[in-house]
Amino acid sequence: MESYQVLYSDEALDDLREIYSYIAFVLKEPLVATRLIQRIRKEIQTLGLFPDKYHVVTIETMRLLGMRQKTVGNFVIFYLTDYNNRAVNIVRVLYGRRNLNEIIK
Repeated sequence: MESYQVLYSDEALDDLREIYSYIAFVLKEPLVATRLIQRIRKEIQTLGLFPDKYHVVTIETMRLLGMRQKTVGNFVIFYLTDYNNRAVNIVRVLYGRRNLNEIIK
């Protein structure tokens, strides 16, 4: 089975940087931050093998686009699959306890 290319939006990359910065500098746990980002990125890479494995989101505007989500610990990865170009586009990586409806608008 041929895998899909995994691409990150600018917002998703910013999300990962913010997650790292908060844990490393505010919580003063740089090793924990590094391990978490590595874990999230590793899980994101698995989406290239089975992009349809996870369910479509329930937020109406995102559902209409076919956006899916995968949870990694307390974080939610939002992504779109581009079947024509065989790519998984990572849209956002957000802390799951935030008001996701407000952030995604």
